[in-house]
Amino acid sequence: MPGDRVERWSERWEKGNTRWHNKDVNYSLLHHGGLLLPSPHLRVLVPLCGKSVDLKWFYDAGHTVVGIEAVEKGVLEFFSEQNLSYSTEQLSWGKLHKTKDDRLSIYCSDMMKVDVAALGKFDAVWDRGSLVAIYEEDREW
Repeated sequence: MPGDRVERWSERWEKGNTRWHNKDVNYSLLHHGGLLLPSPHLRVLVPLCGKSVDLKWFYDAGHTVVGIEAVEKGVLEFFSEQNLSYSTEQLSWGKLHKTKDDRLSIYCSDMMKVDVAALGKFDAVWDRGSLVAIYEEDREW
């Protein structure tokens, strides 16, 4: 079933039905981000990141950012729109797109198939909307 849901999200991306994306940095992050990440050089996870400009905000603030997104179209659009050079690496469970300085990485994978050990540890998680995008029956509590 989760694969069907990834297909539905992919169809929405292909049709341009992505009105959940904001063109501006999230207001709360912009005005209160320092409370989440009080010092520079921290590691932030952004689940189901799409092409969120919040990723770039964290990156520009000096943090290391790791996003997870199931639909590659959003990942490619992010790097293109933010004018960031990147490399791509095929993994057994997905694909990794990352900047040359290794400070911004986006894993393209079904979130339920991510190799958690490969991601490492994080200082913070920024979730503007991924929890509502994951159907309740797919959540393991």
